[in-house]
Amino acid sequence: MLCLLMMSGAHAPAAQTSSLETLPQTLNYCIDPDWMPYEAIIDGEHQGMSADYRKLLFKGLPETRLLSTSSWSDTLKRAKQGHCHIVLMLNKTDARSQYLEFSDVYLRAANVLVSRFELPVIGSLSAAKNYRVGAVEGYRISEYIQTHYPEIDFVPVASEDEGLRQVEHGELDVYVGSMYLVNNRIQKQGLTNLRIVGWTRFDDALRVGVVPEYSYLLSRINQNIQQLTEQHHIDIYQRWNHIKPYNKTDHDLVWQISLPLVLLIFFLAYRYRLLGQYNERLSATNAELQALRAKLEDRNKELSYLSVHDPLTGLYNRTQVIVAASEQVKLKSRDVNDCSIVLLDIDDFKQLNDQFGHNTGDKVLKELSELLEEQAREVDVVGRWGGEEFILLCPGTNISNARFVAFRLKQEINNFTFSAVPDLTCSFGVSELHKGESFDAWLERADQALYKAKAQGKNCVCLAEDDADRLS
Repeated sequence: MLCLLMMSGAHAPAAQTSSLETLPQTLNYCIDPDWMPYEAIIDGEHQGMSADYRKLLFKGLPETRLLSTSSWSDTLKRAKQGHCHIVLMLNKTDARSQYLEFSDVYLRAANVLVSRFELPVIGSLSAAKNYRVGAVEGYRISEYIQTHYPEIDFVPVASEDEGLRQVEHGELDVYVGSMYLVNNRIQKQGLTNLRIVGWTRFDDALRVGVVPEYSYLLSRINQNIQQLTEQHHIDIYQRWNHIKPYNKTDHDLVWQISLPLVLLIFFLAYRYRLLGQYNERLSATNAELQALRAKLEDRNKELSYLSVHDPLTGLYNRTQVIVAASEQVKLKSRDVNDCSIVLLDIDDFKQLNDQFGHNTGDKVLKELSELLEEQAREVDVVGRWGGEEFILLCPGTNISNARFVAFRLKQEINNFTFSAVPDLTCSFGVSELHKGESFDAWLERADQALYKAKAQGKNCVCLAEDDADRLS
C-alpha cells in the first residue's frame, strides 16, 4: 500500500466582511492540467483526486467553472492576474502568498527519490550530493532542494514526465517528485527500470488558494475541510491510485518474444535440417524470459515493501499506521478492544541537524527507530509519522498502561548511548481511543498532549486532558 498522509494544517486568514451575495454568478477555478493522479484536464474534463475533493470542499459556494490552462505555470499566471478565482490544489509558498490566500491543509503526500535499478538505495536528499538530481522547475520541491541542499548538482526539468524520462535514459541520476505521481507514471508508462530509492522529509501540504478579493470564501472551505473524514480520504485515494505489478509490461515482452518463436517453429517444419540451430535459439530465449520474470518479481516485491515502509528507518509509514488505526476504531465501536496512541517527537532536532549535519540527523533517526522496535510489543504498530515524529499504536492498552509505556520509552531513550550525538531526549503525548471517536480526533488529542509536553520544558510525558481527568 502506498503512503497517504492526511491532516489539517494551520488556519486560513480570517474571513472578510463581504458576503456570498457579492460574488459573480460563476467562479473560475484552475488546476494543474497534467499532474495525475492528483489532477489533470483530459478531453476538456477535470479528472483526478482533486475532482473528488472539489465536490466536498466547494459545498455551499456559488457555481464554479473550470478555466482550462496549458500548464502549471499558466495556472499560476492566471491566478496572479485574477482570472482564476480559486486554485484547487497547491502548496503554500511566500511567493504565492503575494497573490493568493490559503485554506487549511486538506491533503498531505510524501515526495520520493526515484532512480534506476543499477544505482543503490540512497535513502534521503542528504545522501544525494554526488548525484545529478532533478525536479520540476517552479514546483515547491525545487525551491526546497536549492535552498537547503546547495551541495546537490540540481537540474530543473520542464515536467514530471520529462524528469522520469531523463532518469530512464541516464541523463539524470535521481528525480524527486510526488510518490503518487511517480507510481502512476511508472505503472502507466511501463518504466520497469525505475524504482523508489529514498524519501524526503519535505511533504506536500496541499491547500485551496483563493484570490484576496474573495478570501472570505475560505471560512466556508475550511468548514468543509473539517467535515472530511478518514473514509473520504481513503475512498478518494483508492479510486485514483492503483499500484499494480508490472504484469502488462511482462505480457508485452512475452508476446514480443513468443511471436518470433512461433514463426520459427513453423519454419522448422519446412527446414528440418536447421532443427539444432533453432533449438539452441529457443533455449536461450526461454532462459532470457525466465530471467526477466524473476527480475520483475523482485522489483514488484521491493515496490510493495516501500509502499508501506519508510525507506530511511524501515518503520511503517503514515499510511500503514492509518490503516491499522482504522481497524482499531472499528473494534472500539463494538467495545471489542482498548487502544492507545503514544506520539513522540525528538526535542530540538533542527538544532541537531544544524550543528551536526543531515547525515548525522538521519543516523539518529535510524538508531531511535531500532530502539523503539526493540521496546515495542509484538502487537504494537511502530511508525514514522513524519520528520522527527514517531507513533506507537498500542492495541489492548488503556490510558494507564499507555502512560507506563511512554515513561518506560522516555527512560530507555535517556539511558541509550547514541553513536553520533552526546545525548537525546523526546517529548511524549498519549491518548486512549474513545468509543465513537474518529482517528483524526483521537490523534488530535495526542498531538495536543505532545504540544503541552513541549511547552512544559520537553523530555516529559503528557496525557490528553480528558484521559488525564479520568486517572486523577
